[in-house]
Amino acid sequence: MLAILCVLFVTFVVLTIVLMNPWLASIVVVVLTVILVELFGFMGLSEIKLSAIPAVILIVTVGIGVEFTVHISVGFLTAIGSRNKRMVMSLEHTFAPVVHGAISTLLGIVMLVGAEFDFIIK
Repeated sequence: MLAILCVLFVTFVVLTIVLMNPWLASIVVVVLTVILVELFGFMGLSEIKLSAIPAVILIVTVGIGVEFTVHISVGFLTAIGSRNKRMVMSLEHTFAPVVHGAISTLLGIVMLVGAEFDFIIK
């Protein structure tokens, strides 16, 4: 739990510095927290006990969540026009990078299917 809190805090600090927008950084951290709570709930429903492997998966979830949320958030910040137009533009311009990120993540996970490491098998 401490590692997850540290990851969320560092994410907030880095996004605040890089984007120079603490409001956006806090929104992204709230969205990431909601994603983590949902994943914890799913783990509870699936009767997955919290150990080293699920903890690593939760930490990696924050990294993947940052990729998707920050693309859309930065697209919204940099777009010009009304709120609705900015949202449409951010979704149009960030669709390709988000899909590319999803495909590269999927390819990285598919490579682990044939792995014989004990960590991956468990």
